[in-house]
Amino acid sequence: MIRAVISFFFISSLLAQNFDIYDFPAKLKKQDFSIDKIIKGHGGWTFYIDIDSRIAASQSSMGRFYFAGGFGDNYDSFIDPIGFSISNLDLYIFDRSQNKVFRFDYSLNLINSLDLSLNLNRSNIVIDDFAVDSWGYYYLLSKNDNAILRGNISGVDPLIFIDLDQQMIDKDCCDKIKISSNGDIALLYPCLKQLVIFNRLGRLKYKLNLAIDNPKTITDIKDSWVMLNDQGEIEIIDKSISKLFSIPLIDNEYLIDLTNNNFKILCLTNQRIIEFYLD
Repeated sequence: MIRAVISFFFISSLLAQNFDIYDFPAKLKKQDFSIDKIIKGHGGWTFYIDIDSRIAASQSSMGRFYFAGGFGDNYDSFIDPIGFSISNLDLYIFDRSQNKVFRFDYSLNLINSLDLSLNLNRSNIVIDDFAVDSWGYYYLLSKNDNAILRGNISGVDPLIFIDLDQQMIDKDCCDKIKISSNGDIALLYPCLKQLVIFNRLGRLKYKLNLAIDNPKTITDIKDSWVMLNDQGEIEIIDKSISKLFSIPLIDNEYLIDLTNNNFKILCLTNQRIIEFYLD
């Protein structure tokens, strides 16, 4: 098992020049929908979530919109959505307050929901982030327990999947988990400027030191990981090479989220959507 921190062999910095700019969809602006997270799905579908209003939206490649969630006690309502992940043709949302996993199709019809409260077997556990892999397994990051739990449609596995204490990884500031297309599990530690990578069996592969300050979110593309910060800096890194890109931001603009779109990066700011082309 490799436990060493891997440093960069090469770092390059450049200004991203090949990008497209999009306004927020008119349908969402008309409904005062505030986009907090964005995900691209298959077939040109795009998914959005407004955390304050607790509403998820999907947009088909033809521009048709569907909605789910919102205030109330409907069967598809959530209170504190922190997880927002795509697995094949399903959208998963995790509600931290209810300890419940919601599974929707692309048109946001609820397929099923799973209450994990009884499966967690811990009265004081708090889930801080959520991700889903390509095989339908979901992963729950708990900073309080310094652990990752895993489950599927049947519920949460009774044993901890990754005990970060046993891996000698401190709690510190881990607050993001992301699963790559090949099943690798990445944990982002912003205060340490570090990315910790496990394989799909839960074994530690390596750690990566990051160049950008205050990385806030993460996605994967090709065989690399992509991080961004508020200042418009994006870092693309694999085990040996780190590349830095700068997105030109306008007045009072900052980056919120990003997602991969085939071989492009879609960046969400507080004012627009920027599509970033990789060379």
